[in-house]
Amino acid sequence: MRIALVILLSAVVGALLAGPWIDWPLREGYVGVVLMIGAALVLRRHWQRRADTRGDEPGEPEREVWHGLASTSLIGAQIATTLFLAGPGIALHSPQAHQLGQTTWMLIAGAIVSWFILHRREVQRDERDRAIVTQASRVSGHVLVVLVVVLAVTLGFTPPQRLAPMSHVFLAHLLLLTLVISSLVNHALQLWGYRRDAQPGVDVA
Repeated sequence: MRIALVILLSAVVGALLAGPWIDWPLREGYVGVVLMIGAALVLRRHWQRRADTRGDEPGEPEREVWHGLASTSLIGAQIATTLFLAGPGIALHSPQAHQLGQTTWMLIAGAIVSWFILHRREVQRDERDRAIVTQASRVSGHVLVVLVVVLAVTLGFTPPQRLAPMSHVFLAHLLLLTLVISSLVNHALQLWGYRRDAQPGVDVA
């Protein structure tokens, strides 16, 4: 439930940053950076409090995965929502494409800054971490292959008149979204692996 909740909340924020529903006081990209940095500061304090009181805070590798899950969900939802609102004919030199690129790169910068807020510079990984990463990477790799094949077959067998309205910008971002989905699967499976590993008697290898 926590994994799904993080994906949902992050995706909602990304969609709100891409749509015209809120009159933000700043550019959407700056708002996203502020939100990501604020969330990182709150999480760092929360994890430190758990470490001081309960001693069951997530380790550094798991924290990286939580951060990756939230960041990927937010950025992916922002891209998908912008494409949906702009339509398949989005042009390269258009206000929609300009806003898409500017906001996306600002959010990527926010993800990088928030990463440095949350994590140490060197992360020690043991055999458990490597086993969890290996399993998640294997499955997410298969998911990526399936998505690319489905996209290629769909585009290959779609009548030309239906493909004509789709700009190369739109198709390029569709391909990019396959990477986003694969990354989400990877992060979600890693977190599920850590959850299983925390249960007594469960082997993730």
